[in-house]
Amino acid sequence: MVDSIDDIARQARQGSVSAIIQILNEKLADSGVRTRAVFEQGVLQLLCEAATPEQLEQSVLVPDVRRILEAIQPRRIRRVNINSRIVREQQLLWLEEINRDGVNQLLWSEEIVLNRPNFMQRFFRDLGDRPPLTPKPVFPRNLPPGLPVKKACSGGV
Repeated sequence: MVDSIDDIARQARQGSVSAIIQILNEKLADSGVRTRAVFEQGVLQLLCEAATPEQLEQSVLVPDVRRILEAIQPRRIRRVNINSRIVREQQLLWLEEINRDGVNQLLWSEEIVLNRPNFMQRFFRDLGDRPPLTPKPVFPRNLPPGLPVKKACSGGV
């Protein structure tokens, strides 16, 4: 179980939108907020949905989302546009709807820019995200006594 959680966190750090959504949904579950997201034109478009406007209080939700995303430090994601609305489960093309009629679709929208860790912090984090190297096979230097040794034949008649 711990391995799958670590794997999701690693995928989120590498910029996987589905892993980022999974982490956001886990962290925001107690507040009743569900997220959807798509990475478009260098901006993570994030939709936060809940049953009531109180659950989507901008002054609470934006800092929470920022804190979660900055803890993940997703690669290639610096700008995030956070949109909020009352939940509509059946609407799959949410970003198109928001782009077409954002005023009537959203409670609010805010773009944030994530703080980036310094180069050394990113380097060591990325180093830790690498899969472990498979150990090279160890061959004995000397054959144990009693084993037959095959000699290569030189082709000649």
